[in-house]
Amino acid sequence: MKHRLSIVAVLFATAASAVLPARAQEGFPNKPIRLIIPTSPGGGSDIMGRQIAAILSNNLGQPVVVDNRPGATGAVGLNATRNAAPDGYTIAFTNVSQVVHAPLLSSPPPFDPVRDLDAVQMTYNTLLALNAQASQPYRTLKELIDYARANPGKINYASAGTGTVAHLWMEFLKKRHNIQMTHIPYKGSGPAWQALVAGEVNLNVAETVTMGSIAGAPTRVLVQFGEQRSPRLPNVQTLREAGFAEMRTDFWLGFVTAKGTPAPILKKLNDEINKAMATPQMRDRVASAGGDLVNTDSAGAAAIIANDYKTWVPIIKELGIKAE
Repeated sequence: MKHRLSIVAVLFATAASAVLPARAQEGFPNKPIRLIIPTSPGGGSDIMGRQIAAILSNNLGQPVVVDNRPGATGAVGLNATRNAAPDGYTIAFTNVSQVVHAPLLSSPPPFDPVRDLDAVQMTYNTLLALNAQASQPYRTLKELIDYARANPGKINYASAGTGTVAHLWMEFLKKRHNIQMTHIPYKGSGPAWQALVAGEVNLNVAETVTMGSIAGAPTRVLVQFGEQRSPRLPNVQTLREAGFAEMRTDFWLGFVTAKGTPAPILKKLNDEINKAMATPQMRDRVASAGGDLVNTDSAGAAAIIANDYKTWVPIIKELGIKAE
C-alpha cells in the first residue's frame, strides 16, 4: 500500500512540475526583465534601447532594467544573454555586427547566433552610406574604384573598429575589385565620422544618424546601401543602381534571448516590442535615425539572422580578417 502511495505521489509531483512552467508562461512577466545592451552608455543603440525599455516597462507593468555590457564587439553582452536562464527575463538589444560579424572573427567563435540564441524581434534597418571628402575627385562608387586602381594605396578609410560592418564592407570592396586602400580604425562610429569631416581620412561608411547634417559637412555621399533610395538621399544611387548589387548589406537592430525560451514567452515579448515600436514616439525616433521599421515575428527574425550568418561565413573566411 505504501509502495502504491509513493508511486501516486511521484506522479502527482511530476504533473505539478509540468503545470508550473505553463502557469509561469501565462503570467509572464511577473518580475523585472533585464535588457542587456552590449555597448557603453550614450551611444545610438543605448539611447534607442532605453526608450524602448521605458515603453515596455509601462505596458508590461514590470521594470525593464537596462544593463550595459560593452566589450569584445558585443560578445561580452551576448554571452551574458545566452548564459542566462531561457525564461525571457534576460533579453538583449543588439545589431548585425555584434550578432553575425563579430563571432566570425574569432577562432573559435565566442558563440553561434543560430545555435545559442533565440531571436525575439527584428526592430529596424538603419541606412548605411559610403561617404567621401568633398575635395576628392570621385563622385560615385565606380569613379572611386577607377581612381583607386589608378592610385594604389593613396586612399584611406575610417571605421568604428575591426570587424564592424564598415570595415568588413570596405575590405569586401577591395577584395572584389582588386584595389588597395588603408584601413584606419577608430573607437566608435562617431569618432570615425568626425575623422572624415576633419579631413583625416578619405572615406567612411556611416549610418545616417551618425552622419548628422549632411548638408553642413564637407563630405559627399557616393552610394547608399538600401534596396531603394532613401527620401534623405533622393539623388544618390543605391548599390544595385550603381551596378554593385552583390555588395548590398543591411544594418539591422533587434532583440535576442537565450536559446530554449518557450514559444509563448517569445511571442509575448515580440508582441510587446512591436507594440512599442508602433508608437509615434518610436516611429519618429527610427525615422530621425534614417531607419525603416521591420517589426518581424520571432520566426522571421530568426530567418534573417540565419541567412546573414550563412552569407557572411564565406566572405569573412575569404577576407581572412581576425579580431584584434
